[in-house]
Amino acid sequence: MMNRFFLILLTFGLVACGNSGNGGRQSERIVIEDADYDFGVVADTVHVLKHQFKIENVGADTCRIVKIEKSCGCTKVRESADVIPPGEAVFLDVEVDLGINYSFFERDINIYMDHQAEPYTIFVRASRQVPKAMVEKVFPVRISDELRANMPFLILTYLPHGEVKTHFLNINNSSDKAVKYTARLIGAPSYVSVFHDDEIPANETGRVIITSDMKDVKDEWGVLRYTLRITSGNDSTDIPVEGIITQQLTTSETHARIMMPVTAFSIDPAHKPCTKFVVANVGEDTLHIRNLKVAKGAAQKVTIGSHSLAYQQKDTISVFLAPDQKEEVIIGISTNDPIEPYKEIRVFCEPSK
Repeated sequence: MMNRFFLILLTFGLVACGNSGNGGRQSERIVIEDADYDFGVVADTVHVLKHQFKIENVGADTCRIVKIEKSCGCTKVRESADVIPPGEAVFLDVEVDLGINYSFFERDINIYMDHQAEPYTIFVRASRQVPKAMVEKVFPVRISDELRANMPFLILTYLPHGEVKTHFLNINNSSDKAVKYTARLIGAPSYVSVFHDDEIPANETGRVIITSDMKDVKDEWGVLRYTLRITSGNDSTDIPVEGIITQQLTTSETHARIMMPVTAFSIDPAHKPCTKFVVANVGEDTLHIRNLKVAKGAAQKVTIGSHSLAYQQKDTISVFLAPDQKEEVIIGISTNDPIEPYKEIRVFCEPSK
């Protein structure tokens, strides 16, 4: 069932494994047999999955495997050889240790050859049955008598401008019949979408896919919050969803770094309606404060002297509250710090004793 969620494009196009004597480019092919491999539904008693992949050189030049990368430490690979002469093949033995993983999972293996920078990718996936006794532990959130979800909330981590991010929620059907359900987003922006199959087969696990298409998002920052509502029959369950919108992050030798010695403070707004927080740039590039936004509660005003701080420069964030303010106030700070692009400061309102 889960194959309908994935469109895998496997390119076995022409590649050059080497140069001919006259300097001409060779038309060569590397073919990986079963490069998109689905184990299907496996029993809960299965702990290790094994498969052997054939990597064939159907060209005229020798190719060499220079590196193999795995998406998970639970995956072991062993190649029969790293040099593939023309017209011959090597074999890659793959073992996936399932551990305590249940429901649907996917792993990928990237094989780097000496003739091109882009790797050849092998995909392996399976859906492992969940023991009846473990259903409530692995899927703690009840949706209906038949369906349960694996998480009470979804944390999307960072959502950088210009990128597309995909996140998942697994839903288990513990009954002996297929169960229909729907999933919809409440309060989500237009660039967020949800996809799922209409029903989950008996004793299998379905997946709700949330896609955040940030390619055209430019002026939004900070925390994004909305609700995912799962409905089956007359039963509904709301799953809170939260992510942090940031600028597109790049890796470089130098970068900005935000530092705040104090990020929480208690005041009595009736006697002191303003509190101040020191912010400093301890990185080597200019720190740009993209946005100061009230994430929770209410503030009359939030200010900073400058939205750009040079290396070792300090400034002050001032938070002004109403004298009768009683609720906690959280201020979100979005910056170009690639390690910590979003930070929060908290003001607790407590009456003086």
